[in-house]
Amino acid sequence: MDKNPAAVELAKLSLWLVTMSKTLPFTFVDHALRHGDSLVGLDLDQIKAFHWKPKKQLDFVEKTLTDALEQSLSYRSEILALAHKEDPVSQSEKRRLLEYSQQAIDHIRLIADVCVGAFFAKAGDKARETERNRRMGLVQAYLGGKEEVRAELEELADTICAEQSPFHWMIEFPEVFYKERSDPLDKDAVNRAAFMEAVVGNPPFLEGSSISSNFGDGYRDWLLTVHENSHGNADLVAHFFRRAGSLLGFHGTMGLIATNTIGQGDTRTTGLKQLSDQNFSIYDATTNFTWPGDAAVTVSIVRI
Repeated sequence: MDKNPAAVELAKLSLWLVTMSKTLPFTFVDHALRHGDSLVGLDLDQIKAFHWKPKKQLDFVEKTLTDALEQSLSYRSEILALAHKEDPVSQSEKRRLLEYSQQAIDHIRLIADVCVGAFFAKAGDKARETERNRRMGLVQAYLGGKEEVRAELEELADTICAEQSPFHWMIEFPEVFYKERSDPLDKDAVNRAAFMEAVVGNPPFLEGSSISSNFGDGYRDWLLTVHENSHGNADLVAHFFRRAGSLLGFHGTMGLIATNTIGQGDTRTTGLKQLSDQNFSIYDATTNFTWPGDAAVTVSIVRI
């Protein structure tokens, strides 16, 4: 049995998701179970630009991304259409479609991993940009038909996946983030507001000064780079608030358990203040809540 705490929590989450539905079979969520570091990954604009600070999009990456997501979305739509069917033939078909949907985004995930790896492979902006440009040349050659380059790209991707396990939300769940979809919180209107409807979680707490010592300077640099106006002394939990905010639709909501310093100092400046500046609003909060379990900790519960 896997004793990894993250695996245990994922198992608990899986069971919770099933018990929330009275009508859908367990296999309905199979295609939605994923793992990885939710703070380390690229969005669609970053992938198109092959850059963690995107500016100009690259045509050769954008076309590949679009084609891959269209294919994956088609397969995943078929899975949803079979959600209520539990017969052996339908179950087998769902597994086949899931495999095809994963294969469709495989090379895009590869490209995204290689890009993230450029950041963690070097220290300092100049060295990281040089490495990114080198890897971009490899990607362009690969997409241009030089299949022999793929082995080198896979080696680069394997290295970063072993170290950080990047998770690229928007390619893993194209039915949520790609194209325009109806917003169930706005009478199914197509309003470009429909990303995630809700995020609920108990993210880890870790004092900002301990992030580098636990995960390395590169990890700290990544958080400070992708979350603008953040501070190195901020608690790690503030970055989970920022990530959740980037995934929510205009009508979405989040409810997260946080350290009781979430509204104080650099943690507040990095997390809640940045969300407030983006027009998020806190509609309910519980401060200085004593944790009912064995851990001697005081937390805050914030609903935005």
